[in-house]
Amino acid sequence: MDEEVEASPVTKRTPWPIRLHSVEERRKKQEEEREREPQQQLQEEQQQLRREEEEGEEGRRQQGERLEELLEQHL
Repeated sequence: MDEEVEASPVTKRTPWPIRLHSVEERRKKQEEEREREPQQQLQEEQQQLRREEEEGEEGRRQQGERLEELLEQHL
């Protein structure tokens, strides 16, 4: 018992469990998704506004054409 026994530092360590890797990866993905959500929402809202503007322009164009037709009929 008086003898000194040296164990290598590697044998004292336990390997990183595989499950912990997947937990860490899942957390990172969730954080990235949370960061992306506001950007995606903003992009979707901008696209919706563009669509609404385009629809509004198309509607105004159609009204203008109808008004022109009515004016031509009455002249």
